[in-house]
Amino acid sequence: MTVRFAIAAATLLAAPAFAQPDVVVSAARTAPPAPSATVLDRGDLAAINTPSLTDTLSRASGVRAFRKGGLGGSTYLALRGGEPNFTAVLLEGALVTDPTNTQGGGFDLSQLSPHLVEQVAIVPGALSAVQGAEALSGVVDIRLRSPGETLAGDLSADFDTDGGSDLAGTLSVPIGDGGILLGANRYDRFSEKQQSGLERTQFIGRATASAGPVALGATALRSDHDRSAFPEDSGGVLLAANREREQREGSFTLMAVDAVATEGALRPELRASWSRTDAQIDTPAIFAGMFDAVPALTSDTRFDRYQADAAIRWDAGQILSVAAGAGFVRETGDSEGMVDFGMMVPTAFDISRERVGVFAEATTVPVERLALTGSVRMDDPEDLSAEWTFRTAAEWQLALAGPSVFASYAEGYRLPSLFALAYPLLANPDLRPERSRTWEAGISQMVGTRSRVTLTYFDTRYTDLIDFDPAQFTNVNRAGVDTRGTEAKADLYLGPWSIRGTVSWLDVDVPPGTPSLRSRPEWQGSLYVSRAWQNGVNLALSLLGASESVDSSIPTGVTELGGFVTVDAAAEVPVTDRLFVRAQLRNLFDETYQESVGVPALGITASIGAGVRF
Repeated sequence: MTVRFAIAAATLLAAPAFAQPDVVVSAARTAPPAPSATVLDRGDLAAINTPSLTDTLSRASGVRAFRKGGLGGSTYLALRGGEPNFTAVLLEGALVTDPTNTQGGGFDLSQLSPHLVEQVAIVPGALSAVQGAEALSGVVDIRLRSPGETLAGDLSADFDTDGGSDLAGTLSVPIGDGGILLGANRYDRFSEKQQSGLERTQFIGRATASAGPVALGATALRSDHDRSAFPEDSGGVLLAANREREQREGSFTLMAVDAVATEGALRPELRASWSRTDAQIDTPAIFAGMFDAVPALTSDTRFDRYQADAAIRWDAGQILSVAAGAGFVRETGDSEGMVDFGMMVPTAFDISRERVGVFAEATTVPVERLALTGSVRMDDPEDLSAEWTFRTAAEWQLALAGPSVFASYAEGYRLPSLFALAYPLLANPDLRPERSRTWEAGISQMVGTRSRVTLTYFDTRYTDLIDFDPAQFTNVNRAGVDTRGTEAKADLYLGPWSIRGTVSWLDVDVPPGTPSLRSRPEWQGSLYVSRAWQNGVNLALSLLGASESVDSSIPTGVTELGGFVTVDAAAEVPVTDRLFVRAQLRNLFDETYQESVGVPALGITASIGAGVRF
């Protein structure tokens, strides 16, 4: 720790004030995110135009995202070969992962409509020095739409060949120096091919105002869902011996407020939030196959998180930018349920915990075109030892208008999930936090004023991983896993053409005798090409692909899933200045593949829609 602290302290004391980025990214406090990060704004989200953020983010560099079980199954999003619960998901700066679910964390992205999102920033790497617990492999930072300076709104409706519908609308009303934005979305789709479906209803409200040099904001979000799918690992519609489907109902609620000083060298900020996740799940039994049977179970779970953060930023001209602050988190979870072992066994639990943290970060430019950033954080979780984490980063532009090289070292930790600590049949209160460290280096070149090409190498080590041990029939800490790889991405804007491409290679080393990790293809990539005309017509082509990967299910045991490449096409045509129509073809060549055992991908699907902007 002495060496790590010396490195971080030296960077903090050396420590330019980089201009604050145009995007708001909670994964950094005094500098823009590294070139390895991906930022998608509302224009990008509208161009890709998927009904689910899971589908949208699957095209980002280093991201593996899909639904396990079809349309109504649980979502899976992992960064650089980590588990889904290794990623901290932030919504308006509030941590929204759920540590009471059976996956031990993560956030169900299908609860959010891309129509109501302003920006998504994906920042890979261990980031606990900035965000505290949860950020073992990175951060997904989601910002909702905010009021504009003029009265405006939009309505859209899309319908697909599965009989699905996606309806969305927003209204923005300026009031003084701020305003109010209201938004709603209704999504309903059932796939006969997957025997899986999802209904989602979502509402958001955003209010902004100014009190002198202080920007005030308030957010309210409510998302309700009702879904059905074959249980995870059951073998899906193709292989499940028990043809009953899992039924899930639930909701997610977020209330958040913030106050941020926007002027002056010394700028304080305050953020507070409360979120609640409710989930009622009825899972049928999975009959025995290559693996043992899994009994039927029910659960009714509620999880609440209260969070407050206070920070102050000081910009000393162009030589120093420093941020420091503290945070508090309280988490409570309670559940009632039963497991059918031939006799009904109750699985109720009620658990809570708190943690406080303090942090500091600084960025400096000691010589022209060289930026150094250092972060240090101490978290003090209830009933556990204090956790220190560090991050150092450097970016050097080799020549004016030339390439930039960048490198970083970062640490992460993650507290045991409330599920692992409290679920009666599996609980182990002696679990240690999971840990990670990441080295990253790369080179990036701007092309003109907007385009960029980036190549990144990373190496991440995970230790004390929490896993279920069937011999002890409880959760235990296991040996570590190493992941390393390279990512190449290009964001090119060439006149009327927009081209976004990614390709990544991943190598995962597990301890001897340990089976290969699931859903980690060695190669994956995406390509998005669009062409816009002056009359408003826009045509786009999108490719998404991955190589073979290991998976498993109760009927099959461990097996390998084939690789795939899918092609989507889309067109948007204006009818008037305000009215437009659009059409899409998903999986244009009807590629046959599975992203989880026994769940066939949706075949070729057409959708048509219309919208109005006013």
